[in-house]
Amino acid sequence: MDNRMEETKEHFRSIFVQKIKDFYDNESQLLNDDVGERALVFRIGCRLYNVFPGCSVYCEYNKAHGDNETTSKSIPGKIHTYPDLIIFSDTETGSAANKIVVEVKKETNCEKLKNDVDKLRWFTDPSYKYRYETGYHLILGKLYFILCLYERGQLISIDKYDKISDQWNSSHAE
Repeated sequence: MDNRMEETKEHFRSIFVQKIKDFYDNESQLLNDDVGERALVFRIGCRLYNVFPGCSVYCEYNKAHGDNETTSKSIPGKIHTYPDLIIFSDTETGSAANKIVVEVKKETNCEKLKNDVDKLRWFTDPSYKYRYETGYHLILGKLYFILCLYERGQLISIDKYDKISDQWNSSHAE
């Protein structure tokens, strides 16, 4: 992979992390009120809207972008599936347009975590039809979030961001 693509991925990741921090700084009451994941995903999607040049952001997009628009997304074992958030290029077509796929879970709702992991592995697998460049598994706690990075169908890294005394601290695990 060339350095320019890696720089772009890292730039997208830093923007994504900053927007999640902004979400916590401005909308953490939603977590305290224990609203549903779909409401949280929508608010995060709003924060990501128009920040990735040349890309669109969609929540719970249920069609195979670039394919016959009547075709639902599917992965082995699941006929109809849809990611919580996707970011795709407005200028590319087919699987080349698929940039980032995101699955979100609240820390209090982790019973279907394996399902999200399976989706991220399939959606980022280069041998499968969607070939998203990057997958993020975002786990939302009341005072922290965990961001798991997937590429090429594999878990690459896990980062935890804690908010302590209005400061963000991060820790990294391979």
